Amino acid sequence: MPETNYLNYQISYLNHEEFSDLKREIFTYQIYYFESDTAKPIIIDGGAHIGLSSLYFKHLYPQARILAFEPNPTTFTLLEKNVQQNHLEEITLYQKALSQHNGQANFFADKTDWQWLSTSSFIENAWNGQQKIQSPITVETTRLDQYLAALPRIDLLKLDIEGAETSVIMSIRDQLEKIQNLIFEFHPTKNQNLSQLLSFLNKRGFSTSLHDRQGKTLKVFHQQELIIVQAQRESAK
Repeated sequence: MPETNYLNYQISYLNHEEFSDLKREIFTYQIYYFESDTAKPIIIDGGAHIGLSSLYFKHLYPQARILAFEPNPTTFTLLEKNVQQNHLEEITLYQKALSQHNGQANFFADKTDWQWLSTSSFIENAWNGQQKIQSPITVETTRLDQYLAALPRIDLLKLDIEGAETSVIMSIRDQLEKIQNLIFEFHPTKNQNLSQLLSFLNKRGFSTSLHDRQGKTLKVFHQQELIIVQAQRESAK
């Protein structure tokens, strides 16, 4: 298993090309950057993969408390390793997929030569149809609202859940007022409409902006484009 040292971290990973791409997005372009009014923000990392986003959050706010969710058993093992070997505290790991239901679901992982496991999702062949799978695995699913109920506030909810963004956000509509910042990758699928989702968030007190994977602000976007949405509660400005 490949390993590398980056910043003050020792990081284990599977796929060098995928790792380099994600490291560039997260650490160089800082697509998940947010400003916190506390040195100890509470962060939910939905779709944590091997843990690069959680490592970034700990680099940004060393005292942060993080709840990280990752359903794929292969990447979850690496997530655990990357947290443990860097002696990170206040990170709770859940081998579960965020969903609108508690239970189990089929989960599809890339079986091409690329093997980009960060694209694993509930959607067969991925949101863009470019995945090739042999057979799905069964993963445990969990609703997010039950975790939010135990928290006074959430300084950041980060979601990279490959097409399940809208269903998860709608499942916590009654607790959205707890969330100060929301950053998610929007994957254009037949079950999701970006304009409707942005309108919903705006009505719930968030200001929103769209960004590409290099962190650049977008004024216009293509319907089939993967977009980073940053939403900040107006009262948190």
